[in-house]
Amino acid sequence: MEIKNFKQINSGCLKCSFSVVIPEWGGTEVDCTYFEKVSDKGDQCWINFAPREYMTKEGKKKSWNQVRWPQAVLEKLSAAIKAAIRPMLDPEFNLSNEPPMAEEDLPF
Repeated sequence: MEIKNFKQINSGCLKCSFSVVIPEWGGTEVDCTYFEKVSDKGDQCWINFAPREYMTKEGKKKSWNQVRWPQAVLEKLSAAIKAAIRPMLDPEFNLSNEPPMAEEDLPF
């Protein structure tokens, strides 16, 4: 398994986005997001597999799930991805620590 396009976000429960490639399964690249939530009921973390969007012939925006595997496979895959992602997360990272963008750098 290979993690690509890793981007730490740390916005609420959303911790990062990335793509995962599993060469043994044909090398398909799947976009993912990783979430963590700390609560009184216990800590939770989960992976969302991003849907792909497309336009219908009528011009409507729709999406489909990229990942369609049996639940047992998804649970093992999620566990493997979590194990690969956690060491990549920087606990000190915070978007509010980023320097503000200069007016001349704005794209509009």
